[in-house]
Amino acid sequence: MWRPSMSSACILAFVSACGGDDVPADGTADASESSSGSPSSTTMSTATSADGSGEASSASTQGGSTSSGGTDSSDDGSGSESSTGGEPDVNTRGSVVTECGALKPAATGTCELTSTGTSGVILRGTVLAPGEVFRGGSVFYSDAGIIECVDCDCTGAPGAADAAVVTCADGVISPGLVNPHDHITYANNYPIGEGVDRYEHRHDWRIGQGGHDDLPYNDEASNNVVAAAELRFVMSGATSAASAGGRMGLLRNLGNADQLEGLPVRSAFSDTFPLDDANGITDEMGCNYGDDRRTADDIAGLTGYLPHIAEGIDAAARNELTCTSSGTYDLIAPQTAVVHAIGVVPDDAATLHAD
Repeated sequence: MWRPSMSSACILAFVSACGGDDVPADGTADASESSSGSPSSTTMSTATSADGSGEASSASTQGGSTSSGGTDSSDDGSGSESSTGGEPDVNTRGSVVTECGALKPAATGTCELTSTGTSGVILRGTVLAPGEVFRGGSVFYSDAGIIECVDCDCTGAPGAADAAVVTCADGVISPGLVNPHDHITYANNYPIGEGVDRYEHRHDWRIGQGGHDDLPYNDEASNNVVAAAELRFVMSGATSAASAGGRMGLLRNLGNADQLEGLPVRSAFSDTFPLDDANGITDEMGCNYGDDRRTADDIAGLTGYLPHIAEGIDAAARNELTCTSSGTYDLIAPQTAVVHAIGVVPDDAATLHAD
C-alpha cells in the first residue's frame, strides 16, 4: 500500500471523467461490486505517474500483485490485457498497472455514492499513484482531509470502516495538479497578439531593451478576476498554485503561508529577479549583475525555491543559468524548481537534473 507522507498528505485528489459527462448522482450500486479472480498487474504502455507528493512506504498491495519486469510471451500485439497468464510488459518509464478488479459503472454520469458513511470518504476508480496505477483501486481520506490509503482496497485502513464510498468506474482519480508558476494579479491583462516584434530576452518586452517595443501590462486584477483565473486552473485539475496571490476557497497558494488552506507544508519562495536585474542588467560572458544577488546561503533554509532564470533565447539568457549554478551564487539546489529556463541547452539540463 502506498501512503503519502504526512507533510504533504492533505487531500489533493480530483476525479477526471473517462466516460459520461453528466453530473455525479447518488446511486444504489453495491460498493463491493468487483470481478472475480485474482488482481494482476502490468506496466503502462502510456505511463502517467503522480507528482510524488508522498513517499512510497511499501511496494506491496492488499488486493493486487505488482510487477515491473519481464515480457509477456502471450502478447498478441493487440494491446489488450489479461488478468491471467504471462508477465507484464516493461515500460521504459517504469510505471506499473495493478488490476484490482472491475467496478460497476454509475447509472448516470461518472461517479455515484455507493455506500453512505459517517467518517471520511473512499474514492474508487482508476487511481494514479507514484510509479503505479491501480485500476479499480481506492483512495481513502479522513475527515481531516488527509489521504490515509492508496491501494486496491482501502476498506481495512485505520478509520475507513465508517467511510462513505464514491465509485467512479469510468473516472481517473489523480493527485491534484500543481501550477508551479503564475502571476495571478496580472490576470486582468488581455492576451497580446503575435505582432511583428520578436523578443530574445524578458527585458526586451518588460522595459523595451535592445531596441524592442515594451508591452503594456499592469497588476490590477480585481478579486473577481483573480477568482476567475483560479477557477480556470481548477477546471484543468489543479488544486494548488504558486501564483503570487490568490483568493481563499479555490486553490491553495503555495507561495503564501496564509493561503495554504490547511496544507501542512511550508510555503515556497518565488524569486522574480534572483540576479537583482529588474533594471535590465544583462551579461553574456561574465557574471556582472546587481549588488543584491541571491546567494546559496540565502536559500539554504528554504523548502521550496522558484527562481526566474534564463527567460529568453539569447546568450544573455543562457548566461543567467551559468551564473546561478556554482559558487557563492549557486541557486540550483534540491529545493529549487527553475521558472522558465527557456535559454538552456542539453548540458544545462543535465546540470539542473544533477542537483
